[in-house]
Amino acid sequence: MTGDHASLAAWAEVVLAALGILTILGAIWVWIERWRIANLRVGRRAYRVRRVLRLWLKPHPAFDPLPDPLPLPTDGEGTMSVLSRLYLWRKWVTEGEDEVQEALEEMVDLAGEAGPFVRRATRAAYLRFMRGTDLVNARTEDVAQNQAKLLAARAHFEAVFKELGRAGPRALLSPTAAAPDE
Repeated sequence: MTGDHASLAAWAEVVLAALGILTILGAIWVWIERWRIANLRVGRRAYRVRRVLRLWLKPHPAFDPLPDPLPLPTDGEGTMSVLSRLYLWRKWVTEGEDEVQEALEEMVDLAGEAGPFVRRATRAAYLRFMRGTDLVNARTEDVAQNQAKLLAARAHFEAVFKELGRAGPRALLSPTAAAPDE
């Protein structure tokens, strides 16, 4: 009887150790699954933001303030052309600004549960976007300064586009997934 009791106690220790290991593995799996789901939720929004930014950054003769014509043309018609192009690009960006900002704020909220790379990329993208929109909305009387601010804002938006490429699953945000919708 004593041998059976000792044998049963030995098996109980092994079973409890195995159950403990399974519990730890289950907790790790749940944690990884939570990260994966949060990464997907952030990635969906990142894809949406990248679509809008891609339109803003796409060269277009009517909207694009590039190539950089600093200093301004000396003739009145050239100056008006630059001013109208700057105005149209600024108007185009400010019309979509709220939608993008809202999506980025949702991403920052969701990124708290995501993986560390997604968290970092999302925060960096949000800060760069806010800097860019500050420059777009900062207006001065000097046309050259306005143009310089818009070009700097464009550089911030390009950085946001790149950062968001790291803020989610690769299949969702790869260069082929971010190709223009044609």
